[in-house]
Amino acid sequence: MGKLYQKMERDLNLKNLAPRTRSRYLNCCQRFAAFHMRSPVQMGIEEIKEFLERVLETSSVEQLKMCVAGLKFLYGQH
Repeated sequence: MGKLYQKMERDLNLKNLAPRTRSRYLNCCQRFAAFHMRSPVQMGIEEIKEFLERVLETSSVEQLKMCVAGLKFLYGQH
């Protein structure tokens, strides 16, 4: 994610979110990029849905909620 990661990290800090929340949002977005092996800039709603389906299959509902929030922040801010 490179520069996008740094920009998101800065924006999360500016929103004054809890350190754990910031970490989870960033981790989710990194996993999203790694899952598709592309930058989030190159992806859209279909890739998001595919990723969230995978998260739901392999993780808890709470993890799914955190990923939804992280991706909303990513795409809402950038």
